[in-house]
Amino acid sequence: MCSSAISFISSPHSLILTHVFPTKTNPIFNCRVPPLKPPSFIRIPYGSFKKPSFFTSSKPFSPLMKWQDCTVKMEIDVPASVAYQLYSDREAIPNWMPFVSSVKVLEDKPDLSRWFVKYKAFGRNIEYSWLAKNMQPIPNQKIHWRSLEGLGNS
Repeated sequence: MCSSAISFISSPHSLILTHVFPTKTNPIFNCRVPPLKPPSFIRIPYGSFKKPSFFTSSKPFSPLMKWQDCTVKMEIDVPASVAYQLYSDREAIPNWMPFVSSVKVLEDKPDLSRWFVKYKAFGRNIEYSWLAKNMQPIPNQKIHWRSLEGLGNS
């Protein structure tokens, strides 16, 4: 795989690659940053004379941040057949996509797979997973899937 593909895959953002489309010479990878729900925060008063009660003095609040959904298309200088082979072996994807921890194909339903992503952010270990259904591929042209539960993508 070329260096542009490696720098793309090694991005610090949690990209979910959802489609591979070949052009006449190179495939185009379609990916998106998944929309995530921000964690809940509790505001605890500081500097009061009496000890704050969790039930009376604290209240939930939303931090000043918002998750954004964006789509990226990028041409990779690799034959479409190579890209198709890499994406066809779903359980091997974590070998070349470092932000994906594991992919397990369900034994009883081989068109379904459970994906896991683990990474560190803001000093915390963050984990996400989703169940994906492979749609009908077009060999050496298109691989696509839909998220059925968990982290959404399309």
